[in-house]
Amino acid sequence: MTTEENKKKLFTLVLLVKGRDKFTERWIKYIDKINFKYPIIISDGANDDFVKNLTTNYPFKNKINIDFKQFNTNDGFKSYYEMKRDTIKEVKTKYVMICDNDDFIIESGLDEIINFLEN
Repeated sequence: MTTEENKKKLFTLVLLVKGRDKFTERWIKYIDKINFKYPIIISDGANDDFVKNLTTNYPFKNKINIDFKQFNTNDGFKSYYEMKRDTIKEVKTKYVMICDNDDFIIESGLDEIINFLEN
């Protein structure tokens, strides 16, 4: 197994969203443009299928590993934290980072962080 393959098994990026669909669309386009190599879990707390359709129908140029989860967080903060808890339980890697749809990831920085943590 290569170092690259090992790193993919060490880190997961979690995106928790509800609304702000255009931000999520921009974020997904960015992730595709940089050819993000780590697994991503996107959990959506909205009552529509906008983000789900993006993850399944977006014409990705690169092979992006996105696992989509749908939640109903209309009950407020409690249901939002349940979404967060249930999403984190899905992570199968040693490290995880939670981000928002207005956070732009610099993958080389993640590589440095993972190398630091592993050493």
